[in-house]
Amino acid sequence: HVEGREMNEVLTIDETRKLLRIGRRQAYEAVRLGTIPSFRVGVRTIRVPRNVVERLLDNGGVGAAENIADSR
Repeated sequence: HVEGREMNEVLTIDETRKLLRIGRRQAYEAVRLGTIPSFRVGVRTIRVPRNVVERLLDNGGVGAAENIADSR
């Protein structure tokens, strides 16, 4: 715990999908398309910054983000 900030600043794909209430396949597809920004740790491990998930939730979730991306 650092200055009131949570130590868990990044989430796994499973934690992310549960918070966003989406399926595993949709979560990985959203990461692949860049709808959910993420980064890799090593070859297989994907992490999503917590603030990204919070921003998605504030803006209506992954579906809203996909609609915004589709309208570009």
